[in-house]
Amino acid sequence: MKSYKKCFVGKHLVDWLIRIGEATDRTHATEIGAELHLNSLLHHVTRDHTFKDESLYYRFLVDCDEKAVTGSDSSWSEYASGSAMNSLGTSLPESESRGKLQPAMKVQGNDIAPELKQFELSPLDKWNLQLLDNVHPPDWKEPTPQDTYNLVVIGAGSGGLVSAAGAAGMGAKVALIEEHMLGGEKAVTGSDSSWSEYASGSAMNSLGTSLPESESRGKLQPAMKVQGNDIAPELKQFELSPLDKWNLQLLDNVHPPDWKEPTPQDTYNLVVIGAGSGGLVSAAGAAGMGAKVALIEEHMLGGDCLNTGCVPSKALLSAANRIHQLRTSQEYGVKINGTIEVDFGAIMERMRRLRAVISPADAASRFYNALGVDVFLGRGIFVGKHSVSVNGKTLKFAKCVIATGGRPGVPRIPGVTNDTPYLTSENVWNLTTLPKTLAVVGTGAIGSELSQCFARFGSKVTILARSGILSKEDPEASALVEAQLAEDGCDIKKSTAITNVAYDNTKKEFTISYTEAGTAKTLVVEHLLFATGRSPNVSGLGLDVAGVKFDSSTGIKVSDTLQTTNGDVFAVGDCATSYKFTHIADAMARIVIRNALFFGSEKMSNLVIPWCTYTHPELAHVGPYEEDLKKNKIKFNEFKMEFEDNDRSILEGADVGFVKVLVAAGTDKILAATIVGENAGNLISEITLMITHKIGLSTLAAVIHPYPTQADAVRRIGDLYNRTRMTTFVRVLFRKLLAARR
Repeated sequence: MKSYKKCFVGKHLVDWLIRIGEATDRTHATEIGAELHLNSLLHHVTRDHTFKDESLYYRFLVDCDEKAVTGSDSSWSEYASGSAMNSLGTSLPESESRGKLQPAMKVQGNDIAPELKQFELSPLDKWNLQLLDNVHPPDWKEPTPQDTYNLVVIGAGSGGLVSAAGAAGMGAKVALIEEHMLGGEKAVTGSDSSWSEYASGSAMNSLGTSLPESESRGKLQPAMKVQGNDIAPELKQFELSPLDKWNLQLLDNVHPPDWKEPTPQDTYNLVVIGAGSGGLVSAAGAAGMGAKVALIEEHMLGGDCLNTGCVPSKALLSAANRIHQLRTSQEYGVKINGTIEVDFGAIMERMRRLRAVISPADAASRFYNALGVDVFLGRGIFVGKHSVSVNGKTLKFAKCVIATGGRPGVPRIPGVTNDTPYLTSENVWNLTTLPKTLAVVGTGAIGSELSQCFARFGSKVTILARSGILSKEDPEASALVEAQLAEDGCDIKKSTAITNVAYDNTKKEFTISYTEAGTAKTLVVEHLLFATGRSPNVSGLGLDVAGVKFDSSTGIKVSDTLQTTNGDVFAVGDCATSYKFTHIADAMARIVIRNALFFGSEKMSNLVIPWCTYTHPELAHVGPYEEDLKKNKIKFNEFKMEFEDNDRSILEGADVGFVKVLVAAGTDKILAATIVGENAGNLISEITLMITHKIGLSTLAAVIHPYPTQADAVRRIGDLYNRTRMTTFVRVLFRKLLAARR
């Protein structure tokens, strides 16, 4: 075990920064700590974490053995001191040359140090010197050469780095030679600019209206505005608002401006069209296996999950749940004097910030530089059965994956046109002001989650439903979710049909005409949100040219092995399945990698598919529904455990809900399960594992679960099953055996 001297805890640094007045609050102090970490002034002792306001241990650079960190006796900063200068020896402004807590630097004398001239890098501020410390450290201590290497790689651009890393990962002895800078021509971003260059001054929203400073930016970054009084044309395509630093940071990662496209390979092993979850997994997985891969994305890498789906929605749900906890805290002995105020602008800014923080995992630069994937930003169109055109270039492939995803479906209603300013799951994240009134059409996962969020934020929410909330789910479970939404203030109107929608641009309000159980009614609201399912993105791709059959409503036709009617073209995700979940697109992509590249025969029908709606309470399910089993005349037994009988749930005040497991009649074979309650999405995985690996329900009772936990409710389902094995004959036999031993 290694010990580290002169360590400190992250949250203690946060406390200290606030105490000395360097930071105004914990968020600001954490941002300062993150900047110190970014500038390499401190780091986590084992380099496993960025800076966090948690009980994690960090060290300042001055307390570290720098040689052990860099493999070099010095850094390029040693060739510079004083104030930073550019390549002409002219001093740079202090704000450009350094961060608040780092001394500025200059080159030797009035000219560049000779050792630095070779890089032709300017200005020599702390950022470029930090870059050089990583990609060409001074006085690098070269290792003693091996007798013979399995592989010598000359050049450390994307191809060289991937070759070296891949071979070394397989156990080969590898040498990597680079004359200039590791990372090659796209060592930094793969782009000559950032979207921030299209904005300066004060942040503005999509209408060109200035945003409040607290909403438009973080404390350490100047606010930004679009060019003139309107959005820069290059930015309009993304329909992203407000254009604060977080959204521009997101765009720099998922669709960087002036992206330098690579020269196409002669033929790719795999071309992937669409960079959502399914496309990214397909590209990364295939490249990791050594395949030559091209990834094409017209809009934003990360797809719906990162930009308009899972990530932003869960950020809002987290805020909504905390608001609910505060409002119900009196039960726990917590009294709040005064009213609880909800800052909707701050909630949305947090969402944008966290989305930007997560986005580097899906960044174009990561896929090109780190994973070795050729990234093309443009629309991919088939021009043959084995070729795709993008930005005037033709990419030839042996295999192809279509992963173009889907888009929100909007019902055809009189009065609803493309110019009607309704909301969907694509643009609701652009709101900066809380709607006073909101009508939600659709009661699936998206409609239910967003209805609860906005109701808890303070909007008056009316849900226009054809039937009930989450009507496709287990009726007992969905009834509990519906009851909670009503308690949160949602006005749920059932058996409705919308007959007309009119928008008054002067009053900025919608008038919705509808029938409820046959009675004509009218509703006037500030905003209208459609959450009525998703449609596949299949038009304008040249699918006919490729010999790929599709339907505009159901998507691309695929076999059980996910092949299209063109045997060398596969499809994954929302464009090719009714299971429109991120984790299913991921699972489909893994099937395609095996089937397309390695002669596999994996089948979609073999997948055990769980899903979860993240309302409060959560509702998770795996396997067929009871109705499906009855329809197919499959006999089953039901075992149910209420959370009101689970000690941990009682203690947490989360005793609403249950675990229900269905097994084949007369056996312990698990067919399906439904869990409704807190953390249902986490709890369903244990049952999914058992179904996948054909573990019977009787085995579950023997698995020790910590006490007290909600998961123990799952284990006790196994107890319920085992009790059914205690037949009358067995009971009589046990009584006689025990009597004989007394």
